[in-house]
Amino acid sequence: MDREGHLPPKPCPPNLILINHGVSSSLVDKVKSETQEFFKLPLEEKKKFGQEQETQGFGQDFVVSEEQKLDWADRFYMITLPTSFRKPHLFPKLPLPFRDSIEAYSTELQNLAMKVLNLMVKALEVEADDMRVLFEGGQTMRMNYYPPCPQPEQVIGLTPYSDGAGPHHPPSSQ
Repeated sequence: MDREGHLPPKPCPPNLILINHGVSSSLVDKVKSETQEFFKLPLEEKKKFGQEQETQGFGQDFVVSEEQKLDWADRFYMITLPTSFRKPHLFPKLPLPFRDSIEAYSTELQNLAMKVLNLMVKALEVEADDMRVLFEGGQTMRMNYYPPCPQPEQVIGLTPYSDGAGPHHPPSSQ
C-alpha cells in the first residue's frame, strides 16, 4: 500500500507485504526491543505471566510424547482486542513501558487492518459490513523466542497452520 492508501497495480504473489503502512518504524522497533527484553527476564519472572490451563500467556507448546516433533520456542500469546477479553494476570501486569508499547502497537495494527479491509471492500465491490463480519472477534499477538535447542533433530520449526487467521503484521521495520 502506498502513502495514499492505494494497493499496488498488480497482485503480489504469494504474500502481500505492506510498506509505508503508517505504523511508525520507531514503534515497531520499540516493540521488538521490549519483546526481546521480556524474553531476557529470569524464568521465575516470566512464569508470573504463565499459561493458566490455556494458550494465553508465557509458555511453550504442550509436550505429549518423547517422540513428537517440537515447536522449540518460548512464546508469549495474548488477546489484545477487544480489551474486555484480556486476561487480568497478563496485560495489566506487563512491565512498563512494554505494556504501553503493546497497547500503542495494538491500536496501530487495528487501524491498519481497517484500512486494508476498506481497500478490500472497494476492490471486491462488496458491502463493508459483510466484509467486517469476517474479521470480528478480536486481535491477538504472539511473540516468539527461539532459544538454543538441545535436540535440534526433534525440531521442525513452526507446526503447519499454527499461526492465526486474518491480517498479520510481522515485527519488522518495513
